[in-house]
Amino acid sequence: TSLASIIGTGWSSALAHHRRGAVRWDLFWRLVPGIILGAWAGAAIAGLLPQGWLQRIFGVFLVYVGLRMLVPRGETPTGFAPGNWGLATVGGGIGALSAIVGIGGGTLTVPYLVRTGLDMRRAVATSSACGVPIALAGTLGFVVSGWGREGLPTLSTGFVYWPAVLGILLTSILTAPVGARLAHSLPVPVLSRFFGILLLLVAAKLLLD
Repeated sequence: TSLASIIGTGWSSALAHHRRGAVRWDLFWRLVPGIILGAWAGAAIAGLLPQGWLQRIFGVFLVYVGLRMLVPRGETPTGFAPGNWGLATVGGGIGALSAIVGIGGGTLTVPYLVRTGLDMRRAVATSSACGVPIALAGTLGFVVSGWGREGLPTLSTGFVYWPAVLGILLTSILTAPVGARLAHSLPVPVLSRFFGILLLLVAAKLLLD
């Protein structure tokens, strides 16, 4: 359901970044093949995992990302130019983990692109575009892996619950351009700290529940 809502949100965000000329479409197209295959695989794996384990994996993942946001390691960009196979492989890992934990992949894509020497704002913009194929492929994977499962709520297709998707999209499509505008104006360290605190609070709720 989270991934399905990201289709619209990610598209709105990517379009806003594109209008500012910040999306590196050349990198996007080289990442996409791996992203799609990885997201399909991640959705299939998530469909086989017990719900408790999936909740714990997501919680631990949020702790890691939250701490990275709050305590940056001050890594120096390598500046290397990854080849097509390298980007496809990285895209596969990003797509798989993103589908398993139900995210658009920004928390993985942005650090990787920055590490290769890409400007932070271009990394954020390119990551927003990458979230769309992750969401599309992951949603399709969860529809297939959840098809025919008993106990799912009405108005679901597989594991995707459409009323929740609609409720999220009604506001997120409108506010995603606002977020893109803030990403190009507010100091990055301030945004990182607030986001890190939010992720740690959500992780605590998941791990202690």
